[in-house]
Amino acid sequence: MPIRPRVLVAAVTTLSLCALMASAHSAAANAAAKEPSAAQLIERLGLRIAAQPVRERPGWRPPRIVLVSEQLHELLPVLQQQAPHARLIDVAAATPREIAAADATIGVCSAQVLAQAKQLQWIQWPAAGVERCVQQPVMRERHLLLTNLQRTMGPSMAEHVLGMMLVLSRHLDYFLKQQQQGHWANDDGPQGLQLADLEGKTVLVAGLGGIGTEVARRAHALGMRVTATRASGRTGPDYVSYVGLPDELLKLAQDADFVVK
Repeated sequence: MPIRPRVLVAAVTTLSLCALMASAHSAAANAAAKEPSAAQLIERLGLRIAAQPVRERPGWRPPRIVLVSEQLHELLPVLQQQAPHARLIDVAAATPREIAAADATIGVCSAQVLAQAKQLQWIQWPAAGVERCVQQPVMRERHLLLTNLQRTMGPSMAEHVLGMMLVLSRHLDYFLKQQQQGHWANDDGPQGLQLADLEGKTVLVAGLGGIGTEVARRAHALGMRVTATRASGRTGPDYVSYVGLPDELLKLAQDADFVVK
């Protein structure tokens, strides 16, 4: 049996907006039949309830005007249905007066809008990473509430990562191209191209947070050995064989076939 070369991959756990929109449309279509209770969602996603409810924040009121990113325009009808007591407005079509009166935004965190939205209290970011948003000085100056989809999108992002692992280990991109061109080779591919199984391989999850934990869970189910790093300590779920601190990342990467960050 040929020796399979090690594959070291830095997988960026980012879902495209198209994937997010597709998931939202699918969820809306099946909501009536499969909608879980709030308690079930909290348990399934591992959400932590804050000590202080949002409604007790100083000056808080239910959003009345919500600015929605123009990239989420197609979701406006679905979002409006879920929030019938608020006006949801595409930010690209919003007037200066509507921006100034907005209570919340979905996917909108630009310096220009934040400077105009004097009544803004809440920003919902439609992804996990909020780096660009928290860098805005207004966020700290006005103590705006910022929420993201780290836990909500964790399962989908983890499946995306596993899909990329399979593409790389099974060279699916090459074989898909061959299939599209009608080429049917009798061997596994061009010389030097080796197929590898995920079972038995080691994956290092750099950052065992909400998304990283979902990746680790699925990788373990496929028979992979899972190691991880975590800034908050060395504790982790049973399916993670070793949890190190961030300064151990390079050392752990030496023994990993895949690195997920």
